[in-house]
Amino acid sequence: MDTTQSNAIGREVFSVDEFCVAHNISRAFLYKIWRDGKGPRAMSVGSRKLISYEAAAEWRRSCEVAA
Repeated sequence: MDTTQSNAIGREVFSVDEFCVAHNISRAFLYKIWRDGKGPRAMSVGSRKLISYEAAAEWRRSCEVAA
């Protein structure tokens, strides 16, 4: 999906890959922090795992507090 189309739709979620790129982390690291109970909240939609922008922002704030 190109940027113009995604902005027109008003996307509200990251795919796992989009989240990793946006937060400069690897997929393996994301799954590790999920296993440790420290990752962002996620939702399952069919077979996909998605992360809302709100959950991503909440996770970033929790990382700032922990640092």
